[in-house]
Amino acid sequence: MKYSTKEIAEMSGLTVRTLHYYDEINLLSPKRSSNNYRVYDSINVVILQRILFYKDLGFSLNRIKAILSSSNLSFYDELQTHLNHLLNKRESIDNKIKMIKRVQKENTSMSDNEKLSIFKQNHINNNEKNMVRN
Repeated sequence: MKYSTKEIAEMSGLTVRTLHYYDEINLLSPKRSSNNYRVYDSINVVILQRILFYKDLGFSLNRIKAILSSSNLSFYDELQTHLNHLLNKRESIDNKIKMIKRVQKENTSMSDNEKLSIFKQNHINNNEKNMVRN
């Protein structure tokens, strides 16, 4: 199937300008017709689907371009990496929620040392995670 830029824009919810920009940065490069109009095919639709998926996950356009152009980076490896990142982020948020609840509950009866020890443990946990990543 062949599609015009306008048709792809309507199908995807993107603007024509965004599709032109993706072409300019060589992220999504459709073929050109004899009158130099962009013509998208089914392969372009699959690529655009992946671009939109990665964007929805929060990937930058530069990262998406690297993923799509690299033979070393598989779709599933990238998903696993991003999943691990999100799980770490969720753990960090969960810890902050626990800390807030604990401070709210115990702040009046906590010693000065206890008030700061919560933050100390959080700092130690973050340093350990950073050491594991490096």
